[in-house]
Amino acid sequence: MKFLKQYFFESQEPMSMSEAIFEIEKHLHQHDGRVHFYYAKILEKLNIENHYLHKIIKLLEKGYEKKDPLSMMLYAQYLHVESSPFFHPVKAYQVFLEAQSMWMKLVREKDPFACQLYGIFLYKGLLMKKNNQEAIRYIEIAAKHTLLESYDTLFQLYQQKGDFYNQEMSQSYLSLGVQASDPLLLFKKAMLHLAKKEEFEAIYYLQKSADLDLSHASFALANIYIKQKEHEKAFFYMEKAATFDHPHAIYMLSLAYANGKGVIKDLDQSRFYLEKGASMQHVVSMNQLAMTLMKETPKDHQRIYDLLYQANLKKDPLATYNLAMMYHLGDGLYQDDVKAFKLLDSIKQTQLPMVLYQLGVMLVEGKGTSKNEPLGIQYVKKASEKKFKLATEYLKHLESKKNQVTFYA
Repeated sequence: MKFLKQYFFESQEPMSMSEAIFEIEKHLHQHDGRVHFYYAKILEKLNIENHYLHKIIKLLEKGYEKKDPLSMMLYAQYLHVESSPFFHPVKAYQVFLEAQSMWMKLVREKDPFACQLYGIFLYKGLLMKKNNQEAIRYIEIAAKHTLLESYDTLFQLYQQKGDFYNQEMSQSYLSLGVQASDPLLLFKKAMLHLAKKEEFEAIYYLQKSADLDLSHASFALANIYIKQKEHEKAFFYMEKAATFDHPHAIYMLSLAYANGKGVIKDLDQSRFYLEKGASMQHVVSMNQLAMTLMKETPKDHQRIYDLLYQANLKKDPLATYNLAMMYHLGDGLYQDDVKAFKLLDSIKQTQLPMVLYQLGVMLVEGKGTSKNEPLGIQYVKKASEKKFKLATEYLKHLESKKNQVTFYA
């Protein structure tokens, strides 16, 4: 599609993400399944914390229905990701077989998207025999057609230690992407400068990337301005990132409105963004919303529990701690120290002082677990060393009990 060439390929006038989305949404009614593939590829860059994953899968399913080979192969790739909720290796293989002949025709014709995908499948050994040398050859064919995605792939592949490690080649593809104003490679260039503490250069590349609507560039730029205490600039870029549903940017907007940093204080707006973040399954927002609800009267214990339980399933340690304390205190739940101890024990590796303290106290007093005073004191001491006041006071309490003299035989 000619109108998207500026977005996917090197161009003198690069297209921003919002422009690309606007253009492609005008053509979604077309029968051509390739439109769905293009839209899915655009959304991949916005897919922070898998927020757009369901939409990507739906687009690829539509492309599959219309028998577009690129949609089908990308769909097969997503179905083969073990950590994905859509993991279905049998279906992935079926889709792969259906698309294979159409796909290979495009590869022989040196279609850049087909060559790029073919290279990825070969490199990962995905539904075909792994062949790194052939993989790089086909991704380089895509790069010769100036497909921006291939610049990024080759930048990463040549950076990896191993047979194909080539720092010079890696940097050359990074330079190509930067010169072509690819938002992702502009962002990566900025991150390399940040790693060297070259903040001025990092800001330059982040601004260029943010202007093309890469949400994590806007988010990173906002965080730099927060550190510089330029809160109005930080708010502008945080809001820009949130426009593209960057989950943590949405949470940070909630904090900005709550504290009046870079914007007039507005608790209603703060709550709006906190609720939005929680609805996106952003664990920090879920935990913070649960803590906000804890302060309200009457408490909505069911909602608090649901938020903490879901965030706990996503391995958020603060949510796990807060859920454990609900069980420990019997706050809106049946009091259950055994469950509380198990939850706390599952996050002891975080070394969070309140977790160490609570585990220590429960071990010393034998609550929810067998009594083990030496181990319990060890945990409490670690929490005290981290300047956790309650732990220090508890150690003093234990020491005073130990020194008490009794006059009874």
